[in-house]
Amino acid sequence: MNKELEFRAAGIIVLIVSAMLFSVLGTVCTNTYSLKNAPAKTTISYLLTEFPVNQYVCVEGTVSEILPDYTSKKGYKYQQFFITDGKNSLKVFCSKYSGSVNVSVNDHVSVTGKFQKFGNTYEIYTQCK
Repeated sequence: MNKELEFRAAGIIVLIVSAMLFSVLGTVCTNTYSLKNAPAKTTISYLLTEFPVNQYVCVEGTVSEILPDYTSKKGYKYQQFFITDGKNSLKVFCSKYSGSVNVSVNDHVSVTGKFQKFGNTYEIYTQCK
């Protein structure tokens, strides 16, 4: 009986940890697009080849660098870091209006947001959640 209880508890913990990992940023990517779902999952390499500027995208990657938070002239705060697919890197720039996320280098994250160009840099702009 104790083994069965331990097994169930371990299963619940795995589900909770999985949900936390996939909800670090934005919405979990989906394989199909509809107005009710997140955009279809894509890759960093695709974004930096096709440049779908001003489109909402969903991409997964590994956090490769964390930059200091940025505060705009109006006082808005932003969290920023880079994610990589092992080949290319992309900046994630997220508003801390709704909160911030706790990410570390080597964390695997899923990011949904607007693919845009700011200055000479391409980035995904999103809300930190």
